[in-house]
Parts: sequence; structure tokens; C-alpha cells
Amino acid sequence: MNRYAHLRTGVTLLALLFVLVGSQAIAANSDFGLKGIGLRLGYVDPEADYSGTVLFGAVADMGAVGNNLHAEASVTYWKSDWNYGYNWIGYSESWTISLSDIAIRGGLRYHFPQEGWAPYAGGGLGVHFYTASWETPSGEASWSYSGADGTRFGVYICGGAEAELSESLLGSAELMMNFSEVGQTGFQANLVYLLK
Repeated sequence: MNRYAHLRTGVTLLALLFVLVGSQAIAANSDFGLKGIGLRLGYVDPEADYSGTVLFGAVADMGAVGNNLHAEASVTYWKSDWNYGYNWIGYSESWTISLSDIAIRGGLRYHFPQEGWAPYAGGGLGVHFYTASWETPSGEASWSYSGADGTRFGVYICGGAEAELSESLLGSAELMMNFSEVGQTGFQANLVYLLK
């Protein structure tokens, strides 16, 4: 087992609990549906030696599925490089390994309403479409780097705060930890236009 195996198991169980609670809440008392759409901008720090980079995407407010329990969907994109090299008996070589991630996520957030703002904690599931490659400095060789290439599933946990900026705008800032083939920690801000 790798170092994240136990944490992934725990997060998976937490995500399943959120799904179970959410489905019961939807059946009992729901205002589920598309309530707002907006933009997401942030900074993500992938694991391994990939550089931290800018993350951007779109987010959808899917409404309340119970008291203080809200649903959300998002799609994000980032791309990062890893400069890898080695020396062996006087021979040195270096490569640039590139990795991009398009992630589609859905999850639940539990809000703790305060006057004017609402801290929250939550989590959910996602699917990641990784594309990775490397090439030599001369550009002669290019090969699909198998470390994270392809489609992978993941789970995430998040925490942050949301505030109503106007009658039609919601703003939020959050910290997200994502557990997938390439784990990542990100700080992101959302600006959502509420549909009337």
C-alpha cells in the first residue's frame, strides 16, 4: 500500500456518507436543480515534482438538498511541468515531463450559516482526464508517460467560506485536497451568478 492508501479509503467512505445523506435529503426536502453558474480560478500544487500552477474552470450551484446541505458540480483544467534529469558515468540527460488534468467533479457541502457569510466543509467524487508526455531537449523523442496518463477516478474534500456579494452574485474561497492518481492541493475562488 502506498502512503495515501489509508487516507483514500477514509475519504472514499466520507464521500459515500455524503452521497447517502444527500440522497435521503433530496427525497425528504429538496430544492435541487441548477441555481447558478460561474467561474473558478485558483492555484494547484500537484504531488511529485510537478510545479504549482494556475487552475481555471467553471462551477455550477446545484441548489440545496436539505437543511444547510448544498450540491455543486465543476469542471477544471490545469497543466504543469516536471524537469527531470540524471547523470550516469559522465553522461547526463534531462527531460521535461508535462501533465495536464481536466477534472469533472460533483459533491456536497455542509454550510454553517453566519450573519453575512457561511463557512462550509464538504467533499465528493470526480473523474480526471490526465494527459502526460515527455520529450528530450532536442525534441527528438516523445513518449506517453504512463504515470498518470488516461482516465482516473478520485475523491476530494474541501473547506471554505461563501458570501453573498450582491442579489445575483455569490463569492467563495476554499481549500481543496484531491486524492487521485496524482494527488493535488489547491486554493480556489469561485464567482457564481445566480439564476432567477
